[in-house]
Amino acid sequence: AGVDSASRGQAVARGGSVKAPPMQPGARYGLEVQCLVLGEELDIPAMQRALGEMGESLLVVGDEQEAKVHVHTLVAQQVVDYLVTLGDLTQLTFENLDEQARDFGQKS
Repeated sequence: AGVDSASRGQAVARGGSVKAPPMQPGARYGLEVQCLVLGEELDIPAMQRALGEMGESLLVVGDEQEAKVHVHTLVAQQVVDYLVTLGDLTQLTFENLDEQARDFGQKS
């Protein structure tokens, strides 16, 4: 529930483009974006700072060649547009957090 199966596990080459699922009108929680970024000379602290400006519940861990990214955001397209500038994206998934909140019986 809350998952667009077509958005599960996408791979996008560095510099490529990917279309994030559209935000629902009145979205409160937004989307969870997760992926692996494969690159060279990835700057984990810089990624944390940049993505921290775009969302919350942020996790960016890894090294110069591979980073795991997890962020809750209302600007998912901005997040993926940024990430593809850094390297190849694999295991890219989007979860609709507003749908998850409804599924768990919370008012959104």
